[in-house]
Amino acid sequence: METREQVEEEKEFANALEISAVGQACPGPVVTAFKAVKQVKVGEVVHLTASDPGCERDIPAWAKMSGQEIIRSWKDENGIFHFLIKRAK
Repeated sequence: METREQVEEEKEFANALEISAVGQACPGPVVTAFKAVKQVKVGEVVHLTASDPGCERDIPAWAKMSGQEIIRSWKDENGIFHFLIKRAK
């Protein structure tokens, strides 16, 4: 059973812009994240997926440098990395 927080989180991210960088090598996922964040308004969320192992450190570093917020990140059972990025500026 889901907690109340999980249900609220799912509602918040249900409208996230879904962007795939699967198959892209560095710096592709970072460039894709940059372009995707430009497509949403401040406070909105991008759900980026990527397969390049380097993105596990590159996306959080880019987010910190650009002033964006990584709300959550994880690696799924297929080895795909997921990042929920909230546009902060």
